[in-house]
Amino acid sequence: MLKQTAYILVGPPGAGKGTQSEFLVEELKLKVIQPGVFLRKEAKKDTEVGMLIEGLISHGAFVPDEFVDKRVYAALKKNSKDILFDGYPRTEAQAEKLADYLNKHKIDTYFLEITLPEKLIVERINGRRSCTCGETYHIKYNKPKKHGLCDKCGQKLYIRTDSRKPVIRNRIKAYHNQTEPVIKYFKTHKVVKLKFVKINGNQSIDKVHADIMKAIKV
Repeated sequence: MLKQTAYILVGPPGAGKGTQSEFLVEELKLKVIQPGVFLRKEAKKDTEVGMLIEGLISHGAFVPDEFVDKRVYAALKKNSKDILFDGYPRTEAQAEKLADYLNKHKIDTYFLEITLPEKLIVERINGRRSCTCGETYHIKYNKPKKHGLCDKCGQKLYIRTDSRKPVIRNRIKAYHNQTEPVIKYFKTHKVVKLKFVKINGNQSIDKVHADIMKAIKV
């Protein structure tokens, strides 16, 4: 089996992880592990699990580890490419499990932390507008050509429940309470060839991307 490299991308909500994830996947041809995507798909299903996930997401809460882990490690089992973890791990228990996996498979790892002040987090997320076709916009940074309408399909844009201010503050609180211990965990537990990189998220998208690529020397 070829030597693998893993990239763990973390940061508060609104820090631009999704955008940077897309850049990295395209340039480095990575397998992306992005639990947020399949959780949102699951939340749309009219099932008991789907409704449970929708309820948690709409209140800015995290979905239980066991549900997320099952999907993550099923995807890893089928993969032989370099890996990008976007939105995982989010809890200390997930971090411990992932550290064991990285050590077991001797995977070189970059831990990329994007930082952003709380005021900008709220501004970025609250300004997001979404379309049922999957397109996303922002009232300040990425406006649609016609106000309130999707450029791609023409449908009316809406504000996702998790983009409303009370939910944003819950998401920020959840990040501080649960994800910051993940960062501390990786800093205090030995993982094969782990390198930490801190990136200033209060820059243009291109500058953030350039800083990441420089840090991983690509």
